[in-house]
Parts: sequence; structure tokens; C-alpha cells
Amino acid sequence: MQQNFIELGYTKKTFGIKGVIEVYLDVDNPKDYKNIKELFIQMDKEVLALEVENITFRNNKPYIKFKDYDSIDDSKNIAKKTLLFPESQLPQLSENQYYYHELIDMQVFEKENKKPIGEVKRIYTDYATDRHFLELNPHGTLIPIIDHFILDVHKAEKKIIVALPEGFLDVFKSQKEKV
Repeated sequence: MQQNFIELGYTKKTFGIKGVIEVYLDVDNPKDYKNIKELFIQMDKEVLALEVENITFRNNKPYIKFKDYDSIDDSKNIAKKTLLFPESQLPQLSENQYYYHELIDMQVFEKENKKPIGEVKRIYTDYATDRHFLELNPHGTLIPIIDHFILDVHKAEKKIIVALPEGFLDVFKSQKEKV
């Protein structure tokens, strides 16, 4: 049976001399994952299972020591790689919460006129600003995932209701469509 994974974050760089690696977890509360025993890492075309020896936090940043990665040289091989987590092991959320991967393929509607404005193609993450955006078809529209814009998410109906500033969508239209 093949496991479904979600991207949980990525490994950044080694920390210290004992093989510890700094990681970025793309979650609201990284400490919710402090007791995980295993993570998976994308290595070229294969997925590698890594046993977690321990997780520590410094300034709310997670640092992971993986079993059998005991030096800087060992850990360099897994730096700057995508961290994967089994979807089946994600913590249960309340009804009004959602994981970003659940938004893919949802239809997006404007609150005011209730017209569909597109479908979520992917979630774009700007790691420099720690911001997440819905990228919509057909224009590549980027809508920030913030409470001010995302008013409601109906998981069962696969529908997202947004409130956008006037003229917001015009920025993403081609010149032909503006005429």
C-alpha cells in the first residue's frame, strides 16, 4: 500500500558538530510535531524514511537529530531537502480549520457577487516573508491566505469565499481581457 505524503517543510542546514539539522516546518505550531518518531525526506527520485532521535526548539525554531546522522558530514547529505509526513498521521483539526493541501482544486468565489473567480491550482509559499498564497487558474492570481481575504472555507463543498479589494483581480488579467 502506497502512503500519501504532504510536504511538511524542509531541512535547512546543519547545526553544531553532532549531526543536528535546522528545519523549517510549514505549520501553524511546530511544537505540535515535537513527538514525531519518523519523518520522510525526498532524495532525488526516492523517499527516504528517517527515524527522529529528538527535536529541540531554539527561538521557536525546530532542530532535529536523526538517528544514524551523527556528524556534520552525515547531515549535509540531507540538508536543503523536502520533508514529508504521512497524511494519515496529521493531527485532527476542528471543523473550521484546514491544512493548506486540502485547498487544492477548491473553487474560489467572491463574497460580493458570488461569482467564481478560479480554482486553486497550488499553494505558493514565500519563505522570505513567511506568507502563503492561493494560486488560481486561469490567470495565476495570487491571493494571500490571511483572514482579511479568506472569509470562509467549506471543505465538504470544496468552496472558498473571499473578499478582495476593488480592482485586485485586474492586476492579474492580460491586456486583451482589460480592453
